[in-house]
Amino acid sequence: MPSNKQESNKKLGLFSKDLNINRHKEVFFENFVLIVSAGINVLEALDNLHQETKSEHMKMIIQSMIDDIEDGSSLWATFKKHKILSQNHLAIVQVGEDSGKLIKNLNIILDQKRKDKEIQSKLKSASLYPAIVFTLLIIIAGIAVVYFLPLLTRMYQELNVELPGITRYLISIGDFFETYGLFVVLLVLVCMILLVYFTFYYPKTRHVGQNLMFRVPGFGKLLKYAEFSRMGYFVSNLLDSGFSVNETFRILADSTELIMYRRLYEHALEHIEDGAPFSEIFKNYPNISRYMPIAVRQAIASGEKTGNLDTAFEQIHYSYQREHDYMSKNLGTMFEPFLLLIVFLGVAFLAIAVILPIYNLVGNLDTGMEYRPEPQEIEEAKLVGKEREEVEERKEESPEDTSELVDLNTQDKVMGAVEVLSRAGFESFAVYDGIEGDVVGQVEPETVLDYIKKEDYWYKVVSQEFGEVWIRSENVEKINEDF
Repeated sequence: MPSNKQESNKKLGLFSKDLNINRHKEVFFENFVLIVSAGINVLEALDNLHQETKSEHMKMIIQSMIDDIEDGSSLWATFKKHKILSQNHLAIVQVGEDSGKLIKNLNIILDQKRKDKEIQSKLKSASLYPAIVFTLLIIIAGIAVVYFLPLLTRMYQELNVELPGITRYLISIGDFFETYGLFVVLLVLVCMILLVYFTFYYPKTRHVGQNLMFRVPGFGKLLKYAEFSRMGYFVSNLLDSGFSVNETFRILADSTELIMYRRLYEHALEHIEDGAPFSEIFKNYPNISRYMPIAVRQAIASGEKTGNLDTAFEQIHYSYQREHDYMSKNLGTMFEPFLLLIVFLGVAFLAIAVILPIYNLVGNLDTGMEYRPEPQEIEEAKLVGKEREEVEERKEESPEDTSELVDLNTQDKVMGAVEVLSRAGFESFAVYDGIEGDVVGQVEPETVLDYIKKEDYWYKVVSQEFGEVWIRSENVEKINEDF
């Protein structure tokens, strides 16, 4: 086993890029506490762990710790040097070494670490179900927008079907993602990563994310219960180990991750040092009811008056631990109605946008796929109508010379009248120069036309604009006959 301190430090630098080093340190501390709790001295425990660990980087750290302790360094100092524990936990180790309660204090730290890990695991489990549902919804919507909608767009364009507004809006999104989809997805991912980092992890702004989480129905209460349970366990154990109230709240303030509660504990510490009772401390803190319910405040104040403050915090721990366990199990059930509503709205939007044009398309198939002329054909039909009007005007001006003019007054007997139907998705219907002939124009819904002949599925009608033309029978309704 190497014993040269400089050689250990030199080797330690070679393995400084171990990405799992924090996990290795957690495992090391847990095993170290278990070994010394069994009655093994510190140096022997470190030596055993040095032989058993598989991480070369961790071997170097443990060897350096052995060298430091052999040189007379304290355990808390070598833990600090190698960043085994946080600052607030180092204070507990230091007090344990000075008071002869090292093993007890090490177990307090280990239990607290386990409690924190358990609480974090329950919070992650409670939020896993909503996170999975939202993620799947986003993925499905993304696939529909990027891949499905462009295909749908091309199909509708080829069929010349008039699309409702909601479908056109969805298709415009699909066209945008088809062109810029990769760039947009990457940009959204980067923005989301930055947003999560600066909202929940960046030290100067993570209070924003914590405030947001506290305002989420159900989740905010779960965070409070977790904090009260952790606070009760931590304070009761430290007071029972001989820590003063001042030292306990200083360590408590340094250990909490929730900034709003850290400020509360720092406020309490400041007034405790001035000799103020807890009842007065809580009374003077702004919006105290928002952070700590009256039951917790009264329990702490009563424990202080009776001299059983550690017992009061222990009761707070057990009470809110049960509440936290119960609520974490049912949080997914609480979110289900909200998640179902989000899923329903998303599916309904996509379904309406996709199915409504298909419904119109099926309507077209049922009516023989009414042909909708191009704008150029409509203009040509209008020109024909104008020419017919000019013929009528010339006949009125020169009734004696009409041999070469086209007489548009029908020679057939008018048999009745029909009215052009109103149908969803259609603004006008085509009229033809013969059965299955060419389109000569369009007539609007609710237009009343005289008809002079009916053959199969066609009516021969008289239009003031187009003269004698043919229209499909499914596009009109007979309103009277035999004039």
